Amino acid sequence: MRFLLLLALAPAALALYCPSNCYCELYDELEYRCKSGSNKVTYNARNNEYVNIECEGANLTCADFPQVNFANNQTLPSLWLKKCPPSIIPCLNDALMTSSISFVTFTKLRAPMRADDVEHLGEVQEIMISEGPKDPLPPSALEKLPTLRRLRITSTPVTLDLSTFAQSPGLEYLELSDPLITEIPSGMFASLHKLKMLNFWGNSLSDVEVDSLLGLDSLEKLSFTMSRLANISPGAFKHLPKLKSLYIMKNRIEEIAPGLLTNLTQLENITIQLNDIKLHLHSNSITNLPGLKNLIIKDCFAELPKDLITGCEALRTLDLSQNRITAIPDNFFKDLKNLEHLDLSYNRIAKLDSGVLSPLKQLKYLNLDRNHLEVLPEFFFAGLRKLEELSINENLLTTINALAFQGATSLQTISMMGNKLQLKSQEQIESAYNMGYEVYSPFNTLIELKKLTLSRNNITTIFDDWRIVFTNLEVLDLSHNRIENLNPVNYQFLSKKVTVDLQYNNISTVGMYQPAVSIDHSESEIQSNTIFLLDHNPFNCDCHIYNFVMRLRGKKPASEPNFNVGDAECKSPDHLNGDLLRNVSPSHLLCEEMLPEVRFNCNSVLVRPEFNDLSYDCDYLPPSFPDLAEYGVQELRLKLKHPPKDLSNLSLSLLNLTNIGLQKIPFEPSKLVKVIDFSNNSLTKIPVRFVKSNTTLYLSHNPFDCGCFSKDDIVALKGRRSIVKDYESVGCSDGVLVKELDIPALCYTQTLVAEIGGIFVFLLILFILAFIFSRQIVDYCGHRLLPCWYIDDPDNIVKAYDIFVSYAHQDQKYVDKLLPKLENDFKLKVCVHYRDWEVGDFIPDQIHRSVSNSRKTIILLSNHFLDSTFANMEFRTAHNLALKEGRERVILILLEDVSKHEKLSEELKYHMKMNTYLTWDDIRFDDKLKRRTIPQKYNKKKFVAPAILKPIFRQATENNLKKALDVHLNSSGQLVNMAQNKKNIESV
Repeated sequence: MRFLLLLALAPAALALYCPSNCYCELYDELEYRCKSGSNKVTYNARNNEYVNIECEGANLTCADFPQVNFANNQTLPSLWLKKCPPSIIPCLNDALMTSSISFVTFTKLRAPMRADDVEHLGEVQEIMISEGPKDPLPPSALEKLPTLRRLRITSTPVTLDLSTFAQSPGLEYLELSDPLITEIPSGMFASLHKLKMLNFWGNSLSDVEVDSLLGLDSLEKLSFTMSRLANISPGAFKHLPKLKSLYIMKNRIEEIAPGLLTNLTQLENITIQLNDIKLHLHSNSITNLPGLKNLIIKDCFAELPKDLITGCEALRTLDLSQNRITAIPDNFFKDLKNLEHLDLSYNRIAKLDSGVLSPLKQLKYLNLDRNHLEVLPEFFFAGLRKLEELSINENLLTTINALAFQGATSLQTISMMGNKLQLKSQEQIESAYNMGYEVYSPFNTLIELKKLTLSRNNITTIFDDWRIVFTNLEVLDLSHNRIENLNPVNYQFLSKKVTVDLQYNNISTVGMYQPAVSIDHSESEIQSNTIFLLDHNPFNCDCHIYNFVMRLRGKKPASEPNFNVGDAECKSPDHLNGDLLRNVSPSHLLCEEMLPEVRFNCNSVLVRPEFNDLSYDCDYLPPSFPDLAEYGVQELRLKLKHPPKDLSNLSLSLLNLTNIGLQKIPFEPSKLVKVIDFSNNSLTKIPVRFVKSNTTLYLSHNPFDCGCFSKDDIVALKGRRSIVKDYESVGCSDGVLVKELDIPALCYTQTLVAEIGGIFVFLLILFILAFIFSRQIVDYCGHRLLPCWYIDDPDNIVKAYDIFVSYAHQDQKYVDKLLPKLENDFKLKVCVHYRDWEVGDFIPDQIHRSVSNSRKTIILLSNHFLDSTFANMEFRTAHNLALKEGRERVILILLEDVSKHEKLSEELKYHMKMNTYLTWDDIRFDDKLKRRTIPQKYNKKKFVAPAILKPIFRQATENNLKKALDVHLNSSGQLVNMAQNKKNIESV
């Protein structure tokens, strides 16, 4: 095994050997760069595949070519020499370690080769010479290459005479390309009896004479390409009895003379293409060619004579495209009974009569693209029973006779894009549908049709035969037409799998048989494989497209087709213009009813499929409502600015009375009204009769009275809170949420107030009698009898936060300036909602907790603050808690003038009137803010006199001052002031 492995690796090991005067690299191929003095030789090679050698230097010798084993003494498949002198050719067998070379390419050979240069190449099969010296391979050298079969000489001058190829009888392929070749001498090919392929290209030939091709009795392929050939003499091909293929491309041929192709019984292929001048064709130019199978006369500016092609029954393919043909002569195809492929595209044919194609019984493919056809007459395709593919793109077609396709029963592919087809007028279509008839197109007999392309026409509907006759249809391309609507009938195809391309039409809506519902696809239900492409249509995204949008979201029966809207956008209404159809929210798909007998004087009447209702927005109750079934909905929704007086005759899913300043409800509950929205009004009394009627309600943001006298109403509301959808936000006039109320404590508070009132009256009498006593007595009585007047200094009570900042989010810039002062300069702990609130917690709970857990609340008062519902709730919570605790909890900072704002509440007005506040632009703002926010330290209780007693204490002070000097003579004979010591009652 090891021995075999060494044998296998031996060639690679030898090839990787790098001679001393060489630089060697191994990439995708081996590269050797060898230098000897001023000479340089570069090898690029793959072992046993090829060697490319490039020479540099004036006096190269065999010593400049190092020996490298590229062929392992076997035949080298390919050798390429560039810029090398022919004198080194004899050295190459030894240098490359090869016995023979199959294919040799010489590029920019420095001198013509001699006989002794090439005789050691071995069994060379093919030589290619490009950009070489004149006559690079003379007859004497050719004689030393007996195995040569293919010779290609390009961009190299060659002298053509009788001796040029006289010593190469074994040649089978000859290619000559040189602009200096102007003629073909008679008899120059006389010795090439085995030549099978002759290729002239890039020459300057003008004529091919009668005997130019003499001796080529085995030639099978002849090509003249880009040779400026103008004339081929009749009889020039008579020496080519075995010719099978003739190629004449990019020349200046003037005519195909009658008799030119005579007796070429084995000729199978003729291609005459890209002629630089108009090619004149004669009757019988192509005649009596029994073996001819393919004829191409393309882009030659040619017109068709009547009997151009005769006696060519074997012809299978005829390509006459890109000429200037304006008409097809009568009986032109009479002898082409076996023709299968006919291409007449890119011509100027304006009319084809019935029967012109009828002889083509075997025709399978017909191309009439880019002509000027306007009409396909009746029975135009009659007799073409084997026609499978038809293309008539980019014509002027406006009419297809209803019987045009009679007989073409095998058609599978039709393409007629870029015409002016409507197939049937709109009047014909509407008339047939009104009479209950189906509308068929002219293609209705083509039951084998698989692909129908009609893009870029004027078609306005999907014809019924396409759906129910074409059971094998796979592709229906109707893009770039004028179809405006797609209804349920249009997409019911009997074909098992079809793609319908409706892109770039005028489709604004897609109708559906049934509402969109979540479907549980059972295994027994037939799955539809039909696909509709609907991108680039001007969709009207209103209520009529709702069911279609829901289909796009997966809510469709399995039997319905799949709709692909791609990046289709809404064209209307304006507020959805430009939105992607697949992303439109179903709740935005609305229709506004404009009929006066339905709308009356309402602000809007909307059909809302997503909510299954007809929604009215009115000032007053309309006199009547339409039948909801006409709009495909089941519920009625009503929003009013003025409440109705009676609900007994109304059947509503929702009565919306929100935000209308409602203070009292003027109507009684009705079982026909399912939901009533009373939120954002001025109701002070809980609507108990509605609560008890089980009507679903919205009651938030009303100033309900939650006192002792409303205890029963509150109990009822709490007991039926499940029917109040916004129960969590229902609050009292004092800002306390109903859900937080302690029912037993409601009336206890009232009793306690009465008792405290009596105590105040009693104490008032005591204080009136005690005006003449000292401050110590008042303090003594206060500490023991009225401890509620002596409280811990609130600033000394430990709270979670020092400050809670309340503001509207539009005033964030003020908060960004305020926070550094409070936290960094004043060393206070501050609570702000965006940083310190818990995510997901109920906002009113967060507000109450933030105010309660902070010593003071800073209000940044602005117009934005007054517009904010939650900001106002924060103020009311802090204000009510301050009133409850009897101390300052609110620090008001005025950012701008709000006196004229319509939402400035009475509470805020009262607070601003009774308390000092800060203004943002005050030059002493920082000092004032610091005094109001930083807590003062006390070591004892602080006396707080009730506000009601302050006038009394003030009067007592005045009375004491009046009696400050009351002098009498005592028992000891001394003068004594009998008045009480002056007390600083004002300080109390």
